[in-house]
Amino acid sequence: MHKIGLFLGMAVLLASFGANAETTPSPQSAIRLRQDGFETILRLSRGLFDELRAWSPDKRMIQDDASRLAEVTQQIPSWFPAGSGQESGLRTNARPEIWRNPDDFRRKAEALAAAAAKIDQAAKAGNFDAIKANRSALVESCQDCHASYEYRAW
Repeated sequence: MHKIGLFLGMAVLLASFGANAETTPSPQSAIRLRQDGFETILRLSRGLFDELRAWSPDKRMIQDDASRLAEVTQQIPSWFPAGSGQESGLRTNARPEIWRNPDDFRRKAEALAAAAAKIDQAAKAGNFDAIKANRSALVESCQDCHASYEYRAW
C-alpha cells in the first residue's frame, strides 16, 4: 500500500512540476523534485532487491518496482535546471560541476537509466538471476555520479 502512496505522491509532484512546460520551475521546486526523485529511486531499488531476497519473492512487486525505477531514472537530467544549484542560496548537495560538465553528467545519468532498464527487462521476463546480476551496474552508476556531482558522496 505504501508503494501506491509513493507512486501517487511522485506523480502529483511530477505533474505540478511539468504543469506548464513553458515556465522554468523555481529553484525550490526543482530541488524538492530531485530530492523526492532520488528518495524514490532509493526506495524502489531497496524494495526490489529486498524482495528478491525473500523466501518466496513476489514477482508482480518486483516487476512493478523495476518498471517504476526505469521510468524515474530517465527523468534525472530534467531535475537539474539552471539556477537550482547552490547559487540559488538554498540548501542542496548538488555540486556546481553538474552545470559545468553537463555532457558528463548526462552520460552518468544515462548509465543509471540503462542499468535500470536492464533490470526492468529482466523483471518483465521473470529472470531474477539477471536482475541480481545487473544490481552491481546499478549501484556503480549511482556511486560514480554521486562521487563526481554530490557533496556528500558515498
